[in-house]
Amino acid sequence: MQALAANYNKVFEPNLLGLWMRLLASYSVADVESAVIAIVETRPYPTMPTYADLRKYLPGTKALATEDVSALKAQQEFDLVWQAVCQHGSRNEPLFSDTTAAVLRSLGGWQAICQTWQENERHWKEKEFVRLWQLYEGKEYLLGAGAQGVSTGLALGAPEATAALESPVPAGVCPECHGTGWITAWREGKLTSSAFACTCNEYWTGKRYTRQELAADGWLFTEPKRPKKQPGTFRQRRTQAFPALRKDFQQRIAQMEIDALESAGQTRLASEKRAALQRQQEAVSQAIA
Repeated sequence: MQALAANYNKVFEPNLLGLWMRLLASYSVADVESAVIAIVETRPYPTMPTYADLRKYLPGTKALATEDVSALKAQQEFDLVWQAVCQHGSRNEPLFSDTTAAVLRSLGGWQAICQTWQENERHWKEKEFVRLWQLYEGKEYLLGAGAQGVSTGLALGAPEATAALESPVPAGVCPECHGTGWITAWREGKLTSSAFACTCNEYWTGKRYTRQELAADGWLFTEPKRPKKQPGTFRQRRTQAFPALRKDFQQRIAQMEIDALESAGQTRLASEKRAALQRQQEAVSQAIA
């Protein structure tokens, strides 16, 4: 036990060491030594392991499923990240594994995490982190490389890349919401979308939906095409939208010119203008008829 603690630059407190001795009393020295060697050889984390970590390597312990092992690793990584947030701050980002670094990028980056994570939200942050970590695990060769990384993986014949592209929804992700917890849908003829809680959304206390239920109710899952803007200037578009307003404005201007000519004693010009305006109004009336 002292050798295990020394490997992680720790020293056992006497009371804690006594507790471990009582817990390990049913195992032989050889079994405990084998478990310590195994945990030193395989554990990648610099923190001191707990008794539960050591217990997994002792004989008689039930082997964990692959999903359980992945969840445990994700929880360990979250503990490291949370500890780093408290100790380092936003300006001193430590080095993490490739999977953890990809999860932090998807959550907004190191600075955003340091500024937004609160102690009273730790439970929810841990669940979100563990879900993303398990989703990203094993895809380190593609994370952070974007579409070019996928193309490179296919060119090199990476079997993981080919398998990942065969299905649009990654393994372990809800096919209804693609892992977001919400289903985005549109109504026919409306450009604004609505979000519905998916059946996998454990945080939502109201009604939850599937895509099949929403489709039966008339909802669409592709964003409608937005109408193109009318060409031309604002005045041209306004004239096209309100042609009657434009004609009425022109008639009012012509009538004002006629009144001004009559006031100035230019009766002949006023009569010509009035006759021209009357002919224009008759032509419009005939066209409408």
